[in-house]
Amino acid sequence: MSILLLLLFLILLINPSLNFAQENNNRIIWQKTISYEGNEDVVEVISSDEEIYVVGITNYENYDNIIYKIDSMGNLIWARQFGNLYDDFPTAALLLSNDILIVASKSTRRPGDSEPWVESTELYAIDSNGNKLWEIFYDKSEIFEIHELRKRNDGNLLVAGTAIVRNSRYYSVSILSKSGDIIWNKNIGQDEKSENAYSVLNSPDGGLIFTGSVLYPPPEAELIKIDSTGNIQWSIDYGLWQVEGNKIFLTI
Repeated sequence: MSILLLLLFLILLINPSLNFAQENNNRIIWQKTISYEGNEDVVEVISSDEEIYVVGITNYENYDNIIYKIDSMGNLIWARQFGNLYDDFPTAALLLSNDILIVASKSTRRPGDSEPWVESTELYAIDSNGNKLWEIFYDKSEIFEIHELRKRNDGNLLVAGTAIVRNSRYYSVSILSKSGDIIWNKNIGQDEKSENAYSVLNSPDGGLIFTGSVLYPPPEAELIKIDSTGNIQWSIDYGLWQVEGNKIFLTI
């Protein structure tokens, strides 16, 4: 299954309408073309036992989230398009359980001549039939962009990203229940640093470990450990950095 997902993801990055699976001997056992309406790009490919979820973007009319559910032989079970009045771009997805898929999406309205940019972040859950169960909208002071979703050891949902407050960036973390109830939400960091989160891990003691970047002064990579209620326990700054995707590369 891991080989199937890796190769499926790589080929989808090249051609998002082409799906295939193969056995351990590298023999292609099926190949399918799946498309909705408009041009499409893939953001996440997630497996669930014998089923696969493909989360991406379609530009039919506005930019919207497009989600396909296919079986292990590449047969389409259903396709769903999700979006609001503006352009919506998925940034992360997670299968929280066999019947709940969580998707994070950033919504942007293109400004008119005298209108400002309007940006918000949406988090929503759908069931195994593609029906929306719940949704939450964040403004940029809560979460400007969600970079990562993870399942906690207790079954709750971890939402990690970046928030913007008074033009400074902070690490932002929310803990939610399966039903979408916010257990706690915190912005973490220092005003003068302007920080961006790129990845987060559960720690054995119930806390979290963030990797991120400090924009100034000077630009550095950062590692932060927080406890189970969002309080900083320690932080370490490293050398100069550059970011590719969700990975930080250090110059030491």
